[in-house]
Formats: sequence, structure tokens, C-alpha cells
Amino acid sequence: MMIYKKNSKTFGSKGMFADIKKVKIDSNIQQCFCVFDLVYLNGENLCNTPLKDRKLRLQKVVTSLEGVIMVSSYRSVFNKQGILNELNTSMDNKEEGIVFKSPCGVYLPNERIGWWKVKLEYFEGVMSDLDVVIIGGYYGQGATKGEITGYLVAVKDKNENKYLSFAKISTGLNREETKELNTHLNPHWRNDPHHEKSNIILGKEKPDKWIPPSKSKCLQVRGSELIKLYDSTTVKDYATKYTLRFPRILCLRLDKNFDDCLTTDELTSLTEGSSVVQKLNKRHLELEDLVIPSKPSKRRKKELNFELLPVDIVSDILLGYTFVVLTGIGDWTKDMVEKAVRENGGTLAIDCTPDTLCMLVGDDHIRTQTYTGEVDIVKVDWLRHVLNEGEFMMYEPFDVVKMSEKSKRRFMQEFDHFGDSYVIPADKTSLKKVFNEYLKSNYNVMQLTVDEINEFNAEINFTREWKVLRGYTAFFDRYKIINDTSSTEISYNSNFYDRVAFKNAGGIESEFLNEDCDCIIASIDRFEEVQVYLQSLRRDIPIYSSTEEFKQEILRRGQQQ
Repeated sequence: MMIYKKNSKTFGSKGMFADIKKVKIDSNIQQCFCVFDLVYLNGENLCNTPLKDRKLRLQKVVTSLEGVIMVSSYRSVFNKQGILNELNTSMDNKEEGIVFKSPCGVYLPNERIGWWKVKLEYFEGVMSDLDVVIIGGYYGQGATKGEITGYLVAVKDKNENKYLSFAKISTGLNREETKELNTHLNPHWRNDPHHEKSNIILGKEKPDKWIPPSKSKCLQVRGSELIKLYDSTTVKDYATKYTLRFPRILCLRLDKNFDDCLTTDELTSLTEGSSVVQKLNKRHLELEDLVIPSKPSKRRKKELNFELLPVDIVSDILLGYTFVVLTGIGDWTKDMVEKAVRENGGTLAIDCTPDTLCMLVGDDHIRTQTYTGEVDIVKVDWLRHVLNEGEFMMYEPFDVVKMSEKSKRRFMQEFDHFGDSYVIPADKTSLKKVFNEYLKSNYNVMQLTVDEINEFNAEINFTREWKVLRGYTAFFDRYKIINDTSSTEISYNSNFYDRVAFKNAGGIESEFLNEDCDCIIASIDRFEEVQVYLQSLRRDIPIYSSTEEFKQEILRRGQQQ
């Protein structure tokens, strides 16, 4: 069912945003039923009849009425030049593309055998590719839930120094390329789309996350055409006058700065006149464009020769245990992990067997998203800890990325639901893990009243020395961007106990750095950055490396008084 424009007697584009089901009688457009094949006629199944014969019978049973019901036209081509001519004619007519079919082909439902859809954007160097900057991100679904897999992109208005939302793109990159892109973007995502976005202009389309252009990256993208966004009293989907139809990402442009993206003036130059749809082709096709290079195989090669390389045995800690190593972590590469396993008496396998203890993973791996087997996937950090301690210790719930049913049953008998062991004595490291798990769980607890807290203090004989920080307020430097709680939390584990100690001593923790703060608790390596931030605020607040350091300062002042 197509849009037919009565005035020009031509078909309309999908980019016109017209609802074909709600066309009014006095409108310039109307519905037109376009018939291109015949697969069933008066009880006879024609699916196995050659296409050329189906076409002949179609012409006999359907009488065309212009603009109402029309049989799609077709022409025969016999060589590459014929194909080239048809594609260039399609380009000149501003059509979407062409379908090539074998005249002897049969009709196979849901199969593309004997026919090919060809669009201009399939060819390199024919279309105008655009460089745009990312200003927002969208979460994926299913296996990619919780990961950014789609992007809101923008163009730059040089006159106003603004970035206008232009299109939403979620195709073109494979998983590895998406991961590489997000490695650059993850530290800079913001949760609040209205926070600090004075140089970004959005339409109705809002991202799940947004990012300042100065912290972002450019993408090279391609679309089939530019579609005009109609002006109305309501807000458009995007801030620009045109958006891309069928956009896809070609590559990440690390060689370009964020402000080297497409400008509004350049976008205007691509949209001649006031046409609703603008094609992005910049030249006619030539014969050499019809040669499509074969893609190199992306199949992962299994490394079968790692057992052949001799290593020096340094211990037998892992003797009797078999591992599959999926990835390394940081500067401890997969090869180095495999070598460490063998040096300490362990055995390597390419795939899981009944003898495999676990699979080891450092960085993210696609297998962790879909794996449902009977072997646990365990963090490489567990192996590093075992080797550092010089003693084999079975991994615990915190060490497991994906857990088998067998391990689930074992852990339920040995650990509570926060991962605290029923039999192994707690230490500082295990308590940190338990507290982290507890806070992530949003577990509901009953809050004590002021009277109950005072009664508790009296029972355990708390003195005022325990409350030496009563009346003092501290700001704890916990986020990568100072005073921005939506940025990445960088030092949670290192100052968690400082925060608890501060509150136990009667102090108050301030979520934001403001005039109420009496001190700042930050790691020493962040002192300079915090001081620069304070200078920008024109404030002089003392900085301490720990609660204990601040407490000692308060006690010293008391002694002097």
C-alpha cells in the first residue's frame, strides 16, 4: 500500500510521515495498492511457477487504475551495464532502490533466494557520509540490557555554539566495536538530561543517558536519505529541520575532535530547496562499483598450540585443577593468565569438560551474557589472589560471574544471601564485600529513633570522646567529577569506613560540597584536583586524608583550648 500524489501523479516517500490509513478525501494524496507478484489464483498454488510466468498471469487478472491499483513495472537486463543503467536511473528518479529477480525463480516465503534488493547506500563512495557527535545513549534490550547500544547524535550550529539533536542510531557496530566506543564514553555519561546542557538543544526524543559534547566522540554515519521534520506547534523529534532515514554507523572517528562534526550550514547545503526527502548520493555509479569485495572471516581461531610451549613449574598450588581461560584483565593478558595456570601446576582446556573446575574471565566476554552450562565462570582476580597467597582456596560467591546450579546449592548451604560465610571468620576484605553487597541490595532495615540511639549509647557506656565530631559536617570525595553524584564512583571502598567512622563520632556527611562543610575527606592523590575545584568556588575548606586525621585535629584543638 503506497502513497500516491494526485497533483504530480507520482508515488510518495515513507519519509513524508503521512498516515496512509487516515487519508482525507480532499487531500492531495491517496492510497494506491501496488501489486508485484501473484502466488495463488482460484485455488491454484503458483509458488513453484517461474516468476516470468507469474508476471504474465498477473497482467491478465489485474486491470490497473492509475493511483488506485497498479501492477509494478519491470524491465529485463542481461549484463552489468544494464544493471548499472537501471541503478543510475533509479538514482535520478530519487527512488529508494531496485529489486533484481531471476525470471526463472520460484516464490519461497521468508527466503531471499533468486532475488536481491539493491540500494545506493550499499556502495562505497557514492553516498555522502556524515560526521556527527554523540550527545546521548540508549540502553539495549535482552542480552544487552543495562549496556548502551544506541546513540543520539547531533550537528553543530557554529553561530550559536549549540549542538542540535539530529538522529537516533543503533546499528552498524558489532559488539567489540560498541564496547570500544563505550570505553571512551562511559566515564562521562550523565543521568540527568537537563543537567549542564546549556549548549545542547533537544527535540521530543530524549536519551536514557546524555553526555557533554566536549567529552564525546564523533561517528561517521550513513543513511539512505534526509527526511524533513515538519514544522508545527508541537515539538519535533529532533532539533534539526532534517533527520536521517535508515541511519547506520560506519565507524568511530577517533581522529576527529568533537567540534569537527557536521554543521547546520553543511546540513542545509545537502538539502536543496524545500523537498520533503533529500537523497544523499553525490555521483552516478560506475562499473567498478558493482564489484563487492568479500569480507574477511571473523571466525575466532582456537589456539591449539598453547600446550606445546614449555614453562618452568614454580608451584603445585593448582595441581589437579583444569581451567578454561576466556580473557585476561588489564595488563594481565589472556596468554599471561594461561602461563600462570601452567606454571603453578594447573591444566588448560580449550572448552569445558567434566574435569573443568571453572572458566576464568577478566574483562567482559560475550559468553558471560548467554552461558547456562554446568561450569562456573569465575573472575580472574580470584586466581590472582590464590597465587599471591600461595595457597589454594575455593572461590566464593563474590568471585563468580555466572554460577552453575550445583554451585548455587553449595553456596546456599555455606553463605547467607549477602555472601557472608557461616563458617569462615570475617576479615576486613570479606566485610567490605559483604557491605557492598548489602548496600547494592537496597535491603530494608528498621531505623532507630533518637531516644533508642541515646539508650544504646548509655548501655555501652559511650562517652563524649566517642562523639568528638558532633556538630561537624564533612564532604567525602567519592566521584570522578567532584560534586557530581551522577558521575562514576571512584573511591567507594576506600572511604566507606571513613564515612562510617565519621558518623559514629557524631559527625554529619554532606552529599554536596557547600558552605556547610567544615572539612573534605579525600585520598592524597586527589588533593590537588580538589584544591583546584575549591579555588574555582573561591572557598577555603581544609582537606584531610581520613576521618582519623580530622578527629586528631579536633582533639588537638580541644587540648589547646
